[in-house]
Amino acid sequence: MEKTCKDCKEVKGIDCFAWVSHKRNLRQPRCKPCHILRNGAYQKAYSAMYHKKNYRPSGRSLNKKQQEIAGEKVCITCNILKPFSLYSLSTTRYKGVKKISLRNQCTECINKHVREYLKDKRPTIEFKARYKIYSAKYRKSSGCAASKRWKNNNREKLRICTNKRDAERRLYLLDTYVKQSLYATFKKTNDCKGLDIKFSDFTPEIIDAQRKNLILKRKIKAYEKDKNKD
Repeated sequence: MEKTCKDCKEVKGIDCFAWVSHKRNLRQPRCKPCHILRNGAYQKAYSAMYHKKNYRPSGRSLNKKQQEIAGEKVCITCNILKPFSLYSLSTTRYKGVKKISLRNQCTECINKHVREYLKDKRPTIEFKARYKIYSAKYRKSSGCAASKRWKNNNREKLRICTNKRDAERRLYLLDTYVKQSLYATFKKTNDCKGLDIKFSDFTPEIIDAQRKNLILKRKIKAYEKDKNKD
């Protein structure tokens, strides 16, 4: 079987034409060498078109290595060769290794970008004045100021409340200590080793006696401390 090529117009064997699909028994209209030439030309034309469309002209007369040797670098935004002193350092990490390198933008371009970004976000003079007035009013009418005023005016009430609260806390702590000491003393005896004892099982007389003993012990300790100090 033979077939004519679409480009070179030569009659060649069917093996010189590449397959399109085996199922439909279709082959390429061009022979293999013409097909390769056409694809190469198309790729070159497409790359040139893409380069024209997306290439941004820059003043890069030197390569990266040459720039490093000369101590200069091209900024991405302004496309001007500038010395390394006008670039700030940036640190990056890759697989735990720290790498320090120069930024792609110079300090002037970075500062300009930051100023433009923060232009709308900066608070105005009117806003600052309003905030000062509002903060002064809030301090006067806030809960903290009111509580301070109440404490200054009612010092006796506050002292009574604090003393009451401290006394309740001391009693609560003493009761817990009494419970612990009672459990410890009764569990040490041979008769009550395997029994589950509850605080409700103790009579109020036993609890009062234990409380008095604890208070006496504390008083004796305090007296001994004062004696040793003297």
